[in-house]
Formats: sequence, structure tokens, C-alpha cells
Amino acid sequence: MKKNKPIYSETTLFWGAGATAELGAPTTVQTAKSLHKLADTENLLIALKDSDLFNDIEKPLSEFLENLEENKTYKNIYDWEALKGILEKIPFDELNPSLYLQDIYNVIDGNLLSKQGFMVIDENKENMFLNYIRLQKARNTLGMLNQCMFVCAYHNKSIKKPQKIKQYADFAETLGILMQEEGDRLSGFPVDKPQFYLESCAHISTNYDPVLQYIFFQANKKLNDNPPCIGKSNRELKLFLDYSVLLGLKQQDGAVRYSVDESVLHRLNPEQHGKKVIRIGKYFLPHGCINFRECENCGKVTAIFGNQWSEMAKDLYNPLPFKNDLPQYKDPDEDRDDDKDGYKDGIKCPYCENTTLLHNAPTIYQTSYKGSHTAFLEEIQRNTKTCLVGTKHIVLMGYQLPPDDVVWRSAIMSKINKDDKNKKYCSVVVGSKGEDRWIEGGELRNWVNAKKEQVPYKDWSDYGIHAIDSASAIFGKDCVRAYTGGIPNVYLSNGVADRLKIEDLLYPKNVFPTGIHSIAEMRKG
Repeated sequence: MKKNKPIYSETTLFWGAGATAELGAPTTVQTAKSLHKLADTENLLIALKDSDLFNDIEKPLSEFLENLEENKTYKNIYDWEALKGILEKIPFDELNPSLYLQDIYNVIDGNLLSKQGFMVIDENKENMFLNYIRLQKARNTLGMLNQCMFVCAYHNKSIKKPQKIKQYADFAETLGILMQEEGDRLSGFPVDKPQFYLESCAHISTNYDPVLQYIFFQANKKLNDNPPCIGKSNRELKLFLDYSVLLGLKQQDGAVRYSVDESVLHRLNPEQHGKKVIRIGKYFLPHGCINFRECENCGKVTAIFGNQWSEMAKDLYNPLPFKNDLPQYKDPDEDRDDDKDGYKDGIKCPYCENTTLLHNAPTIYQTSYKGSHTAFLEEIQRNTKTCLVGTKHIVLMGYQLPPDDVVWRSAIMSKINKDDKNKKYCSVVVGSKGEDRWIEGGELRNWVNAKKEQVPYKDWSDYGIHAIDSASAIFGKDCVRAYTGGIPNVYLSNGVADRLKIEDLLYPKNVFPTGIHSIAEMRKG
């Protein structure tokens, strides 16, 4: 048999929560502090206001949580009393707030896996036993609060920062243009082979917030509306995201538009099938997304990105389970009267017409027990790990590579070869108070040691120290460089996305001698 050389994306962007902090998305630390405030108070409404992460929904949210016992629709899904008891039980460390959030999920998930419960203290300071059912409802409540934070951040911060959004959108569009030009250089390869159709830059996002992927989605749509023509056959080149699983995107008319994957390209790209040719960029969501809905009836997963497909749609997010004044997606198929005691967050499954709800979003939160997720996420995770096998350059974009994230630390370590021929390189883009330049080698080690002496431990994340240490241990000290001046600053010049900086970010010369132009030669070899 003729030997077939597998092709992988040469650069992989590993997006973490810090990547979209400039857009106002809540960080792990902010989420942990907010939940601690909700636990350490007798007045929920005041605590919600003090946390500053539930702007414009504090009153309806507090009423929803406090009246769940009388709510015939949602009392079998959510349990605020149980969650509050758990939040009060977990110790909070001011020096390491992130540990509080992880402990909450670990306590809940560990007991759910063993189908056991435990005691907490209720509002009357008496023992209250939480059985398996109440633990599941407490987890649903925790996930719902987390989604509320993202919805509020989007409407109160993200879309009120059009210049910031433009900086991210310009990055996505510039990357798309680079992928178009790359497609032209690779047009000598058969168009139904990965040497041509697989973009050299892949994305792994541990964020379950849809904002970042929506920005890339819109960038591709803009470029596809006026595509270049490439190759001898002069065919239109279009770009699409590949989620590595079959994903249905619900349309305004209730129909489903499917994501593009490699099997489709083997059929569509050959010349006899039309005037266009497609390239795909892998976009892995191993922790899921809050805008996905997994039907409990048929098991299919649907994505909803709003009906108003504008630069930043006001109805991007799925509806919350209580009436509020924030713009949210309205399902054209769901006949819902908000004045009745019905599902406020209902969205019809386009496959079987069963109603899906907010808690049906397949997501993996900050838990160490990551083995009990849906098959949909299992498939994404397997494909994500395969991507790491052949990538040559990993960029940690706002991702700390924390010790508690056992799955992805071990996944990266297991795919790293430190021999000279196959070793991988890592660019750390973490922190916001450090240097506005790349630092590497001995200078980076000296810089980190100096910062450890100058900066209190609790502020080390602001300088990317934890991420640099982790990357150096995994990849080797000579295979790491770091930029700690913030995102999106890493690719900006005078506040504007700079193509040369983006190329340097993604294709550093010590891995790609001629930058992005190296890809064609690498794939020939």
C-alpha cells in the first residue's frame, strides 16, 4: 500500500478565559469571588448587585432563585438552597480564589459519581442532607448562574466596547486572509486532500462562552461574501470552521444548517462539483459551549448563534429560565407565553421537536472529574488530542495551563517529543502587566526569577508566571517564548491589528524559517 502521510495543522491556538477578559468576559477568579459573595450573605439581591456580574437581572434572578419551591416548572431542575449550602461549606482562600470554584465542582461531581450525598448547614443553622437528586439540581443551578454571568457580561461590557470587538474581529479577518493566501500557495495539491484543504492554524478553546467562535464565524462569513479565485481553475475559495463533529446550526426558519467536515470536502472540492472550493479551520470546543443544546429525546446537538447575524448579534445567547429585559434568542418554533408558567428558556429541537432547556447545554466546568460527559464532547476531546500529535507550535492564548487541569496538561505532555527532530515549540501569551515584547531563552528565565522576587504570589498570574513555568517544564526551557503584555496587545500596533505581528505570533521564525510561507514546503516533505 502507498504510504499516506497524515497532515495536521502546524500551529494550534489554545484559547483560555484570559483571552477574552478585555471584552469583559468573567474570569475564573471573578466567578469564584462572585459565588463566594452569594454564599456569605442573607440578602441575595444585595449580594448579586455587589458581585457586579449580574447587571440588569439582579432582581428577577433573586426572585427566581428564592421562589423555586413554588415554581412548578423549574423546581425539579434547580435548587438554590442546596447550592447555597454547598457554597457555604467550601473554604475560600483569598490568595487562590480559583481553587474555591474547582472545589465546588469537585465536591458536587465526586459525590454524583458515587451517587452519594452529604450534609450542609441550612439557613436556620441546622443540618440539611443533600441527596443525589438535590446535588444534581444544585449543579444545574451553578451552571445556570455561570451562564447568567456571561450573558450579562456580553450585554453590559462586550457590545459596549466596539473598538475592542473590532480588534478581535480584525485578528480573525486577518487570519482568514492568511488562510486564503495559503490556499492559493497550496493549490497545486489535490483539492480533496488535507494538504490543501486543512488550514495550518487550528483552535482549541476551553471557553464555553460563544463570543470568540462567533467572531471567527462572522469573519469567515465576511470573507466568503467576496471570495478570491485561486489556482489554474480559478475557483472561488471559501473558509469554514470544522467542529470535528456533526453540528446542526439552527436557522431563522427553524431549519438546520450543518457544519462542514472533512468527509464533505472529499465530495465537494473536486472540480466537477462546482465553481467553489473549500478550506476548513479546525475549531475544537473540548469543554462544550453554553449555546449548544443536546436534546434529551433524540440525543442530537444543535448550536444557536442568534437570528440577527450582525457583527455582534444582540440575540447571540440562548434565553434564561426567568423573564428579564436583556435581549436573547427567541425561538421561532417555540410557542411560549411568558405570562404563563411555562419554560422561559425553551428551544425546540429541530430534529424531533422536543423542547430543550438551558441546562441541556453540554459543558464541562472547572472540575477534576471530567470522565462523565456526553459522547458528543468525548468525540471532540479525542479529535482535539489527535490534533496535538502533529502540531509544531502551540500558542497559549490566555490559557494558564494550570496544574489542576489534569486532562489537558497530560494530553499535551503525552504528545510532546523532546528529540530535536519532532520537538514542539510553545508561545505563552498570558498576563497583562508584563513586557510588551517577546522574551525567550535565558532572558526569559532571568525575567521570571526577578518577577518572583518582586511580585506577591497572588499577583503572579498578572505576569504569566504560572503559565511560563508550566510551559517550560513541559516543552523544555529553550522551546518557550513569552509575551506578558496582554491580549489583544500581542498583535496590535497603535491599537490596530498588525498583520506582521499576527504572522509572528502564529509562525515564529525559529519554527517556520520563512514564516507562513514555510507551510507549503513542510507539506511537500
